Amino acid sequence: MTTMTTAPRIFVFNSPAAEHLMEMTVDYYRECRLAGAGSVEVQLPDRSAVIISATRYLPADVDVAAIVTNGVLQVLCTARVASGPS
Repeated sequence: MTTMTTAPRIFVFNSPAAEHLMEMTVDYYRECRLAGAGSVEVQLPDRSAVIISATRYLPADVDVAAIVTNGVLQVLCTARVASGPS
């Protein structure tokens, strides 16, 4: 079993392209989660964690995902597509 050694650092972004991250407080992160913002928690090799979250200003239907490709973390932000009438 692995255990985190420190509290996670929290970063937020406020546009659909998660290119510019800003470090934020846990209180602001809670506000974002209450507003329905998507987020992802990433466990790092040193047993620390980083949380990457959309801000409360993005639509609540925006999903956040992260993948690691060749050692590089990529954050993806996508909106759900609503199905229209047939």
